[in-house]
Amino acid sequence: MVRWQFLGGVPEADRRAFLFTNVVDSKGRRYDIPVVVGALAASPRIYAIGMGKPVEEIGAAWSKALAHTIAPCACEAALSGVIVTGDDLKRRAADLPRSPFRCRRPGFDSAPYLTATLCVTRDPDSGVQNMGTYRAGLKATDRLGVRMV
Repeated sequence: MVRWQFLGGVPEADRRAFLFTNVVDSKGRRYDIPVVVGALAASPRIYAIGMGKPVEEIGAAWSKALAHTIAPCACEAALSGVIVTGDDLKRRAADLPRSPFRCRRPGFDSAPYLTATLCVTRDPDSGVQNMGTYRAGLKATDRLGVRMV
């Protein structure tokens, strides 16, 4: 259904987001993590709901946001309440492959990937911080490759 709607089966204005709560892969493995597809931009109407603006006001809302950025602030802990660092990250390395990663273009991509990871980085020389949503490929049990273009 998802592939069909995005490859021409459903007009863009009629597309829907899909939420999968009983995720099972082709080998019968089950995952506790729900998977959503098309939640951010399946159609202009869905994107407008996410932006809280009518479709025709989205461009102006983005222009205003880019002209009036908000400085980042530090928080006490991650929103999920789970922070994994250092050696603990290596010990929990097997968690990445157990996630329901989905390679959208078999034969074209070198690894399964996430399409909307939230990455927070800091330039080691200038100290300038950046936060963005990037595609990240699973390169090893404890490593994601992120193309920050």
